[in-house]
Amino acid sequence: MRLRANVLVFALPLSQGAINTITVQTDSCSSSSAWDYAGLVCSECDGGRKGLRVSSAGSDADPVVCSCPSTLLRSYVECSVESMWQGTCDEIACSSECSSSSRVASFDQSQCAPCSAEGVKEQHYGSPIFDVNSNECKCQNPPKSLPTGESVITQRFVEIYDDDSGLPLHFVCLRCPKGTAAITGDLLNDGNFFSTAGAVFIADPTSCASCPDPHMFFDTDYACKCADGFLMTGEAAVGPQACIERYPSVASGYSKAVFNDPVKTGAAANGDTRGFTLDSITFSHYYLKAASSCEFFRWASGDSLQSCQVLGNLCVMNMYDEDSAACKQFLAISQRRLTTYHSQEEWKQTLPWLYYANEANDVINDRGLKMKMDFNAKENSSTAISFKLAKYKLDGSFVGMEDVSNQFEYCSDSNNGGDLEWKTFGKGYRLEYSCDIEKLLNKEMFFYDMYVVDNGPEACKRDPIGSLCLYPVPVLNRNFAEKGGFPNMNQNVLDEVNDRYTRRFFLFDNKMASMQSGETTTGLEAVRYAKKIMLLIQIKSENPTRLNPPQLIVEYATKSIPSLSSSDSLLFKVDYSMNSKSFWDSIQILIGFVTAFAVVVYGVKMNNWLSRQHHAFGNQNDGSLTSMIFVVHATMTLCHTFVLLFFPFILAICSYWHIFFGLQDSVFLLLPSDNEFYRHVGNEYYILMLSFQGLFVCQTLYLTYTIVGQCHSNIFFVDWERPRGRTSNEVSTWRTVLVANEWLSMQTARKHSITFSLVLVGLFVTFDSTNNGHPNIALRFASSCFFWGVSSFIQWLWRFSVFERWYNEPRGQRLVDLCTVCNISIFVLPEPHRGYYIHGRSPYQYSDCSMEELLDSFRKEAHGFTVSRGLDAASQEDQVFVLFCSSAFRIQLSKIYKLIKVGQNERPHAYNCLGKAELSSFLKGFIYQQPPPIQEGLKYVVREAILSEMILGLTPADFRTDDPKCILEPDGTKWNSDYRFLSATFLGIEMDLLLHDILTYNAIDLVFNNSAISLFAAYLMHLARTFLTAHLAKNNICNTSLIDKRFLL
Repeated sequence: MRLRANVLVFALPLSQGAINTITVQTDSCSSSSAWDYAGLVCSECDGGRKGLRVSSAGSDADPVVCSCPSTLLRSYVECSVESMWQGTCDEIACSSECSSSSRVASFDQSQCAPCSAEGVKEQHYGSPIFDVNSNECKCQNPPKSLPTGESVITQRFVEIYDDDSGLPLHFVCLRCPKGTAAITGDLLNDGNFFSTAGAVFIADPTSCASCPDPHMFFDTDYACKCADGFLMTGEAAVGPQACIERYPSVASGYSKAVFNDPVKTGAAANGDTRGFTLDSITFSHYYLKAASSCEFFRWASGDSLQSCQVLGNLCVMNMYDEDSAACKQFLAISQRRLTTYHSQEEWKQTLPWLYYANEANDVINDRGLKMKMDFNAKENSSTAISFKLAKYKLDGSFVGMEDVSNQFEYCSDSNNGGDLEWKTFGKGYRLEYSCDIEKLLNKEMFFYDMYVVDNGPEACKRDPIGSLCLYPVPVLNRNFAEKGGFPNMNQNVLDEVNDRYTRRFFLFDNKMASMQSGETTTGLEAVRYAKKIMLLIQIKSENPTRLNPPQLIVEYATKSIPSLSSSDSLLFKVDYSMNSKSFWDSIQILIGFVTAFAVVVYGVKMNNWLSRQHHAFGNQNDGSLTSMIFVVHATMTLCHTFVLLFFPFILAICSYWHIFFGLQDSVFLLLPSDNEFYRHVGNEYYILMLSFQGLFVCQTLYLTYTIVGQCHSNIFFVDWERPRGRTSNEVSTWRTVLVANEWLSMQTARKHSITFSLVLVGLFVTFDSTNNGHPNIALRFASSCFFWGVSSFIQWLWRFSVFERWYNEPRGQRLVDLCTVCNISIFVLPEPHRGYYIHGRSPYQYSDCSMEELLDSFRKEAHGFTVSRGLDAASQEDQVFVLFCSSAFRIQLSKIYKLIKVGQNERPHAYNCLGKAELSSFLKGFIYQQPPPIQEGLKYVVREAILSEMILGLTPADFRTDDPKCILEPDGTKWNSDYRFLSATFLGIEMDLLLHDILTYNAIDLVFNNSAISLFAAYLMHLARTFLTAHLAKNNICNTSLIDKRFLL
């Protein structure tokens, strides 16, 4: 048979990897050719024959076969079994026209017949009789009787008209052709129709009805029987039965239907959650006819081509399991076929192409697709991808070629034809929707072969008028069954090496699980449906404008009929990506460097902390408590180090994709594949998901640890005010209360407004359009971090350039000034041997005074008439210090607190006042060294930190001795840093709080994929932090500063 090259072009990979370009016809074939839809080609008819449409099922898509012209007689030449096996049996022979001019070929072209009725005997006409009971005129057809194996002879009722007037003259009865019968009303078995051999007939005495198979005849009982030498197959409850001449090679076990899907959403009919097996009446109906007619192939019969499609469909329904009867028979037939379509070894003539023989790597990396892609229209490049579907019914009939639109959203309620933006190159798409599986019960099942339209100039030899070049899309059926296993049910990329690619697929199967529930009825036990469909389109790494063959990945699930009341979530996704192995190899190297640097940073931080805890651990009697403190702090420091170093590293990775993917004009980069079938190791985004979650958890733990430490700091306020009168030693406590409330408010104060940040980020996210058609966690993380960063930068710029420069001072400086005005000093000890001292000793004579006196003191200070605010003459302007306190200092402080704690059980208010006075006396004496301390540890020295201590945060070397003095290091502010005592408040951990806000937003966004929910969750987290910190901080001030809680706002 010759192939006609007109419209459609196939570019198919040979098994050796070469490309063969074939042009084939898509519209109606010429009058001298027939449509072979198994290979989608038009085949020329030899011997003067022409293509005739054989409509055995009344469908416009039925096969077209070569037949003799209507003026010639047709005879059949017996074919050998070998030629039928090989698919070369063409048994039609055309003889010459009838010799006499008055004789023509009969309708079945089996013999010559006179053209006119002259000389025809009247015995060929029958006379009807009048039935008095029914008042009707009828032909005398034999009644229904016992079967005899002979064809019943009936007549059809014909009305004769006058030649001149055209009015009815009388009625006659004409004999029906052999094997047919006139169906009359007395044969109707259900009052409305008459059925036999799965076919349904209505009462029509004016026509002769034929049995559903040409090798059938109406017996004397009006039941359709197969002729001698033929066997009846099929199930009348499903549809028309058929006759076969020979049994196929595989003729047992064909009705067995196995449901052993690795994905299950409903309990099986027999309660076995691991799968179930049943006798499928669908398989029982179709198999024998399809297998026999396809194995013993006859081109002239017209239904052999259709039978091969049915056999292929049954194999697809069995998930390509080579142990099933349908697939075993299909592969046996395929081995016997000699010729192929389009020089493709796996596409045997007369058969559908089901299996790829090539290795998985050869299939997905084939170079047969010649089209070039780009984001912008350029010469010889395309900006969109088009796909075609060859559509078939279960009975093997070819429906036609159709464009891919919303077929993969087969259970969606959307009526807009689906979102086809994903056809634009690089525009991903993801739709997850709920499907009422019960709606699939009444839908018709179809099978599909998918192709991509290749627009490459080198793909095909173009027809002058223009043509399409189609490249077959390999299908990865994750439910592919092989030897009881599922080789395509991959869990990671390494499992892909043994993948088995196929060609044909279906969207849902509401036929396979049918069982006979009555003589003419069937019952459905389960429905199998495509739960996840992913179209994976990858560019070639070495040539980004070229594509690897697109892959269609399908995963099926099964629901039993009792569980259909519950819906299921279905997914359709289009993913544009590239092979990013080289990228991840580079990232692994960088991770090694970052990890090494993190180890160094962690070691320095732990060494600094341990050097500060030297005296604390030495004085700790409880070794288990010491170990617990060390383990907790080491863990929290590790978490913080991980966040500080890996957050910018992961942000850099995501920003790289975000920037270069979004700004590229010519394609050179696509995002890694977000393969949702690989939830863990195989998904390239899994490490990012773990990183996001790990960063959030680590930052949450560290921030909790830090806040708890802030709220358990030892805080004491020293009042330097002297009594004004000689008769009273009392001074007002309201100045202390005022400073304590200011400190309390600073514990939850932020440098950045969380409300402003959330509003601004919400606006940015609303107008962000860089999600590649569907949410991408890397792009969303990069864009949200950028938006948070922009918001923070705007607030910092406003505060640094305008607000704190022209309108107000920084919050820390305001506290220092307030302490000076109130004549109050503050000791803050977040750690046992390290803390901060704010020297608030006022240079004024009195602070507990009137407004007029206070303003007068301000004027004197402005003109230099007062002493400096500094601690001593050597540090005239230094009011804030980092305090390294010795063991002796800490022991003395602990003794006072223990006495207070013991006395609080008897007289709490009295002992609070007494303890407060005792603490104040001790701390005043320590600051001014009066009386001179005897112990070396109660002395202190004021000195500047050396460069290494400032850069690395090292503990002073002279403090790491066995009996050191206390050390006061002056602290100050710079343009890029604030007072270090603010680290005991939110103001000093603003960066950690900002990171936690960002990570909270992204952690919630990772779960809900909703910006509004994420922003709301970030705000709730902020409120929770603020509320808990305020509560704990208030209790801490009461316990350590001995100020009644009722005075704290």
